[in-house]
Order: sequence, then structure tokens, then C-alpha cells
Amino acid sequence: MFCHPFKTLRNIIDDKDYSQAFLIITLPFYTFLFGVIFIISARFLIKAPEQWGFLAKGLLGLTLITSFFIFCYLGYWFLQLKKYQKFRNIKFLK
Repeated sequence: MFCHPFKTLRNIIDDKDYSQAFLIITLPFYTFLFGVIFIISARFLIKAPEQWGFLAKGLLGLTLITSFFIFCYLGYWFLQLKKYQKFRNIKFLK
């Protein structure tokens, strides 16, 4: 996916594999959810106080930024794919 995102997204859309498309589109959400669950479970295991410290807030911010960058990366390639699909649907190219 990260080496050839355009080809991967194009194959998913051409094959109409909606389950794979759903997994790819929700990847930023899963990344964020996994990060939050990891932070909360780690805080529970070390018996940290209820107030979040600097490190916990930093890790939460890092998780949020990582999820946002993955979302932007996938969004960029999805827009490139839409431009390609529009170009490919021109009558004289068929």
C-alpha cells in the first residue's frame, strides 16, 4: 500500500472490492483507536493517576498526528485516482 498506493487503490476500485476499500479508508481511524487503547491500557497497567501527564498527552498528540498524516496520504492518492478515472472515461481513450 505504501509503495504503490495508486495501483492498490485502482485495483480495489476496478475489482469493486468494497470490503478492502472499507479497510483502507478506515486505516487512520484504526491507527488512532489502537493508539488510544494502548495509552489507556499502559496507564492502567502502571497504575498512573487519573490526571494525564506530559508523556501521555504527548503520545496522544503523536497518535493523532500520525492518524491525520495517514488520512492525508490516503486522501491525496484517492484524489489522484479520481483524476485518473475521469481521464480514463474520456470517449476517445476507449
